[in-house]
Amino acid sequence: PYDKNHKKALEKTFDRVTGKPINPKSLKSYAQSLAQYHLHPEAKFHGGRYLDQGITARRHVVATSIRFIGKEADRLEERFYRGNEGDADVVYDPARHSQEILVDQLRSLAKGIKINEIARQTGLSTRHVSNILNGRSNGSSNVQQDIFRVVRSSRDKLGGAFT
Repeated sequence: PYDKNHKKALEKTFDRVTGKPINPKSLKSYAQSLAQYHLHPEAKFHGGRYLDQGITARRHVVATSIRFIGKEADRLEERFYRGNEGDADVVYDPARHSQEILVDQLRSLAKGIKINEIARQTGLSTRHVSNILNGRSNGSSNVQQDIFRVVRSSRDKLGGAFT
């Protein structure tokens, strides 16, 4: 709890889960917490780890599915008025339509890249990759991500624009 007097604030500290008091000596100051922050890896960039040197480059992020979250997705108001059956949160599968859109985008990005090259680099069979890229199958999100990584790498090597 906040208190202008630092010592009084330390005496009031407690574990939020158990409610038990915390020994002030086990707490860190902001200065201690931030002392090694500059060593923290930067996940948004290639070459952003502590010992990396040279130019960093932005990572491209591609959504492989859409998952609705928040009070609207969980229908909290509806659950409140109708009564909550159990304490379990509502979990929704990725929207099917959005999944199909993402797979279509993957297919268009992969145009011009040889299927057997994608298969070799992902460790998937050429038939499996062919079925996904020709629309006969969507594949799992992990397989889609593997294919996407190879496609992105191939596009980067070709010097093609990739957004």
